Amino acid sequence: MLATLAEYERELIVERVNAGIAAARKGGTRFGRPLSDPVVIADKLRIVTEARAKGRTAEEAARLEDGAPSVTFPDACPVGGPRVINVQRLRLLRELSFLGTISAVADSMGLTRPVVSQQLSQLEKDTGLVLVERAGRTVRLTGAGIRLVEQSHEVFESLERIDAEIAVTKNSISGDIRISVFPSFSATVLPTAMALLRGSHSQLRSTWSNTSRLKPSLTSWPNVRMLRYWTTFPIRIPATKQFFYQPLFAGDFYVVMSEQHPYRKLDTVPLAHLASEDWALNRSARIYHTSIVDACLGEGFRPNITCDCKDTTTVLQMIRAGLAISVLPGLALIGRHTGLIVRPLDLALRREVLFATLKGRANHPAILECFRAMRSSYARCVQPGLQGFADSQSTEHPFDPDSTAN
Repeated sequence: MLATLAEYERELIVERVNAGIAAARKGGTRFGRPLSDPVVIADKLRIVTEARAKGRTAEEAARLEDGAPSVTFPDACPVGGPRVINVQRLRLLRELSFLGTISAVADSMGLTRPVVSQQLSQLEKDTGLVLVERAGRTVRLTGAGIRLVEQSHEVFESLERIDAEIAVTKNSISGDIRISVFPSFSATVLPTAMALLRGSHSQLRSTWSNTSRLKPSLTSWPNVRMLRYWTTFPIRIPATKQFFYQPLFAGDFYVVMSEQHPYRKLDTVPLAHLASEDWALNRSARIYHTSIVDACLGEGFRPNITCDCKDTTTVLQMIRAGLAISVLPGLALIGRHTGLIVRPLDLALRREVLFATLKGRANHPAILECFRAMRSSYARCVQPGLQGFADSQSTEHPFDPDSTAN
């Protein structure tokens, strides 16, 4: 009985597999090894022949024709001449310096830990240097590894610039662009900006995500990331050796209160006047929360936070009910201030929104168009609303997109 059922199951599996293969072939899928390109084969043979004629070993010649990009580093070379270093292995070392663990590198690159370890070991053989050493349960870069990574930044920046130059030469704006933004930006500036991009450049596919992570993998780093930078209480932003930042716009903070609050008659509200008030703050925005508390401490008081919320929507609802006041950036109030009184804060507390990208991508046509679309969206959708809060908002300063990276 069991044998009969097993045979029946086998027949079903064979039938389903064959049906899947037939459907795939009908859709254009070709099975088996891809056909060899005689031109590619001839080119590889030429590379190997020339390498052997120059005295390279068979192993070194094979690495030259294996299709992986390579680069030379004279500073890390023997007297006999420069070594050829596999760029993909160098990328893994660079990722390790940025992410800190082999597991994180494996996750970001879609590899397994053993493969990453093997490739790093091969890179050490290629360079003749000890690049990674054990540190307890983790690993860290040696001095030689750190120096090699420092030199590699120029290599990867050059590769990005080459890609940008190809796009300029083709005179077309196409491909994929990934954008990472914070919540209040995605609710105000981003929708119109993406609509402008889609309307002007139909071949450019843009995707976006909300994220609070400041330090993703360099390889998976989005093409564009919007960062908030508090000019009064600066935050630490990633090292500028890999990243390029352009100010997109800057804005003030506002005191938000209910329609019955006595301070509604003031043109501006000094922060010190709020010492005896009950406060509502969004604690999920850690840097914002810390900046507001520090500003209050600078005025000689600690805010009495009676509503420690996880989102701005709850903060605004508490204020409408007359239960608290708050201090919020103008971007968080656009389209959400009905039933509220908004007054400028009488304190130089500002934040700047930065348009961030990897250095080599700064002059890519798609990146420049993305910046222009965001600036245009800000001027259309945000500035008019801020003008309604206070005339002082004329100090907003969109950045000139024609001032690009060199």
